[in-house]
Amino acid sequence: MHDFHNHSDQDLPITGADTTKETELDPGGQALADALKWVFVLLKICIFCVVILFMASGSYQVEENKEAVVLLFGEVKGVGPEAIKEPGWHWHWPYIEEVIKIPSDDVVMNLEVDDLWYYQSQNEKAGTRISSGGPTLQFVRDGYTLTASRSPVTSSSAQDNLNLSSDATDFELSGIDYNLVHTKWQIQYSVTDPIAFVEQLWNGTEKGWIRVENLLQRILCDAVIVTSANNDIDWIIWDKPDKFRDEVQLRIQQRLQRLNVGLEVNKIFLTDKTTPRQVAEAFNRANSARSEKNTYIKKAIATSNEILNQARAESLNIIANAEAYRKKVVQAAKADASYLQEVLDKIQKKTMEKVPESTPNYKTQRQEVFQELLAVTIDQLYQEMLREVMANAEETFVLPVVGEEPLELRTYISRDASLPPKKSGK
Repeated sequence: MHDFHNHSDQDLPITGADTTKETELDPGGQALADALKWVFVLLKICIFCVVILFMASGSYQVEENKEAVVLLFGEVKGVGPEAIKEPGWHWHWPYIEEVIKIPSDDVVMNLEVDDLWYYQSQNEKAGTRISSGGPTLQFVRDGYTLTASRSPVTSSSAQDNLNLSSDATDFELSGIDYNLVHTKWQIQYSVTDPIAFVEQLWNGTEKGWIRVENLLQRILCDAVIVTSANNDIDWIIWDKPDKFRDEVQLRIQQRLQRLNVGLEVNKIFLTDKTTPRQVAEAFNRANSARSEKNTYIKKAIATSNEILNQARAESLNIIANAEAYRKKVVQAAKADASYLQEVLDKIQKKTMEKVPESTPNYKTQRQEVFQELLAVTIDQLYQEMLREVMANAEETFVLPVVGEEPLELRTYISRDASLPPKKSGK
């Protein structure tokens, strides 16, 4: 037992100063530990900075007059208005999501289109050089559209000529005098549906925007070609150029609606129009004759309107005078009727006074008396009328008695307007 305890005492751990000496590191180990400690601190700082930079790289700003659409793996993120980012600061996942900024719908962009204009060099476009275009039109190089014609068709029907048959060699244009026209255009357009615009048309790059303008150019050219083919050159250049422009704009809008690419044409302008330069002199002469014809037509219309207005005024005056005369005659007739009725009443009253009912056979006697009084009254009225007529007569002739014929009295009222007015009563 004693030996065992002695052995156990020898195996007990050393405490105190001896233990501290064994846990302390040598200078090399201490330096390594300090270095590792600072490395871990720097590593944490780097990781924190990387996270901050990563988060910061996902923030972006949408400028005024712009909108933004975020693509996640090439697909638009969000639905409806939620997918459109308004002006301001926003955030997206860097390297995973793509931000495409688009002009807002209140931004109007301009596009000049001269594809249907004749060829011009850079000097000609700058105005430093003028070219007549050569003796003939260069159909490959020059832009133009073909217009319809009003000239008569000598073939069986114009519709047959305008429909290509299966054999292209049978298609003839005999008797149809088509004309060519050069036009320049300007398109004002805007993006009205950013989602459709990005999904269907634009990829957010400069080359992608060239694709947008090329699409608008093709749509404009197609609309001009179709509209020109359905109208003649007079209508396009001189008669109704504004209506020509409006029809082209309507066709463009209908085409964009069918394509659903998020674009809308606000306005188009027909900035220039002309006939081929090689035949400009002939067209100018025709236009001068046309202007002269229109001048004569306008003068004739003005004269016609003046005559019609004068005739309307005279007719209204005649109608007014006739209406006034009618009212006067009606009033005079009513007055005469009232007067005659009053005279008849007096005759009736006087007849009843002369022949009372107590008189034998009074009805017959009243009738006789009434007729006598009526004859006297009529004679008095006739005499009054005759005196009035004689007073207004310009000339009076009394013819002598021939045989047993009575005297014949003739009066002329205003027989000759050149005679002086009557001064005396004879």
